[in-house]
Amino acid sequence: MAFEHVSLAFDDKVILKDVSFALNSGHTKIILGASGAGKSITLKIILGLLKPDAGAVWVNGHRVDQLTEDAMMAVRADVGMVFQEGALFDSLTVRENVGYRLYEESNQPLEAVDRRVEEVLGWVGLSEFIDRMPSALSGGQRRRVAIARAMTSETQDHSL
Repeated sequence: MAFEHVSLAFDDKVILKDVSFALNSGHTKIILGASGAGKSITLKIILGLLKPDAGAVWVNGHRVDQLTEDAMMAVRADVGMVFQEGALFDSLTVRENVGYRLYEESNQPLEAVDRRVEEVLGWVGLSEFIDRMPSALSGGQRRRVAIARAMTSETQDHSL
């Protein structure tokens, strides 16, 4: 994933000015800034929800700032995102929340999805909470469930 000299403004308000960075597969990048500094806008550009005024944006080999909405759907399917609030389904267990996308959108056997969910929950240290409801978890545990959900559908070759 890469930003190459990306700029974006809303009327006279410049949000991003000549921003460049790269994120290699398997690595993490942290974007820090004050409220209104452009962090969420950066994520929306990565997902193709906003188009920059200038520059190029690459995600998994695709120049997303030039893709149509239909073409962006394939790119989005390979990108996991965790929202600040966690956005868990209160009526689903941890297992169901983490595996939601695979249960709903994949043709994998139920046993394979369950194995993937258990594997990812192990990575985030929540295996023992698999059958709990989100309301029974702490804030930090809910955040880790959201991270696990974002990781569940990723393959080892594609990560953001």
